[in-house]
Amino acid sequence: MAGFFNGGDAGDVTEQPDGEDTDTQEPLQPPPTATPGLENVVVARVNIPVGTMLTDELLEVQRWPRNNIALQGGYTFTDTTRLVGHIAKVDISRGQSVLSPMLALNPTDIASFGSDLALYVPFGEVAIAFPVNRFNGAALAMRPGDAVDVLMTLRVVDVDPQFGTVLPNRIERVIQSALLNGEPFLFPPVTNGRLEFVPEINQVAAIVPSTLALEGQDFAEGLPIPKRVTQLTIQQAEVLYVGTWVDPRELEQQQIDAQAAA
Repeated sequence: MAGFFNGGDAGDVTEQPDGEDTDTQEPLQPPPTATPGLENVVVARVNIPVGTMLTDELLEVQRWPRNNIALQGGYTFTDTTRLVGHIAKVDISRGQSVLSPMLALNPTDIASFGSDLALYVPFGEVAIAFPVNRFNGAALAMRPGDAVDVLMTLRVVDVDPQFGTVLPNRIERVIQSALLNGEPFLFPPVTNGRLEFVPEINQVAAIVPSTLALEGQDFAEGLPIPKRVTQLTIQQAEVLYVGTWVDPRELEQQQIDAQAAA
């Protein structure tokens, strides 16, 4: 059939071996890509706000590939213990790696956003100021970082259930006849007391609160001496500062001004 349609020239027809194609070539396979190694990287376990002091509970370690740009730059950490106690200079999102530029060397490295005292208060805790002197404050021997117990003494007095004032009440008696005649009708005010028979003198005496004050006491004359109740209120509280808090940035600026003036 091939020779008939091609003018009877059967010599122009050649056969190709099965499975061979002279016009195509087998494509080259790409070389296999090496899998990058993994390294430990410290990341934030939760969202960490700026100014937070880092603790082990806020951090965790993950395995990241070595070709990560942060790893290549040498800004990451491999151990959480190296970060405990540092202060976050910026907000750190959950799962974000903690980099060295995100950490403050000291509180003055952070932009002014409030009192530096907040940087020393652990997350979830509060700072409370207590008035102390050399008598109730361990001779003012406390220093920042000390752990102390706080004893609180409450002064308890009896109060009138109706008026809510400290007993005894002051009483003013009425002169009934003067009241009916429209005249001044009040006796001079007296302190409420009691009548008591004194057998030594065989007479009835009016017992009233004393108006004498004792030097060095913390109660007013004429008032009952309060009953004191003392209890252990706070245990193992950390001392942040003793005295009036001074912003470290203000102290630093004062030193700079003093050096400039000199």
